[in-house]
Amino acid sequence: MNRARVIVFAKAPRPGHAKTRLIPVLGAEGAALLARRMLAWTLEQALTADVGPVEACLAPGPGHADWDGVDLPAGVLLTEQGEGNLGHRLARASRRGLAAGEAAILLGTDAVDLTAAVVRRAADRLPACDAVLCPAADGGYALLALSRHDPEVFRDIPWSTSRVCRETLARFRKLGWKVDVGPTLHDVDEPDDLDRVPEVWLKGVRPEIHVRVESTLTCPECGHATSATMPTDACLYFFQCPACATLLTPRRGHCCVFCSYGDVPCPPVQLAGDSRACCG
Repeated sequence: MNRARVIVFAKAPRPGHAKTRLIPVLGAEGAALLARRMLAWTLEQALTADVGPVEACLAPGPGHADWDGVDLPAGVLLTEQGEGNLGHRLARASRRGLAAGEAAILLGTDAVDLTAAVVRRAADRLPACDAVLCPAADGGYALLALSRHDPEVFRDIPWSTSRVCRETLARFRKLGWKVDVGPTLHDVDEPDDLDRVPEVWLKGVRPEIHVRVESTLTCPECGHATSATMPTDACLYFFQCPACATLLTPRRGHCCVFCSYGDVPCPPVQLAGDSRACCG
């Protein structure tokens, strides 16, 4: 008898749209490749846990061109996340699993330390409680397992903030549910998080790009040209022309003064090949 349905929420690993906060250091293709490897890892762990059927809940849905070339394991049921915010989509998926007579274990694909043992632990604890939650170090959660459904669990949660886990636990207390809090896991969303990623996952991911750090800024008011060294890990938003004292700021759609007035764009944009990838 199945103990639970494991539902993995996955976004298509499309260059320029996946792991966007990593694009400045990995490039759009590298960030998408890492997202693909993390999806494969999460599905592998869900299957290895062997606690019940595994479902990949996809955005966009199965059959969309964004999934072309992405190999998903045999035996994984493919469904569509559908419309609405993350809360609406999580609520829909958990309700579907519970309606089938199975507990629902909801997973993201961002946690590098989400293993089969963590999934099994959640399934083992569920018979004695209403929910199992594994916090993420950034304030969200990486795993949420439910043995019952209530839409209040997901309603009006401040998604994509450091308050998600705290607000969800408060919601459980308000409902009077018994909750087991599991180990804190670590999402890979920011460049500093890459230190936690196994080196084998990064093979072929880090771009081999020669980044230029010298740029010449030309003042649009007086035409004076100034050579400057660009920071590699930040954007320069203000620059005062030494000739006419005009304070330069980025043009609309640009991330920094180098992308607007320099002859070489800033390093993050050089890596990504897209001005929207920096500070966006």
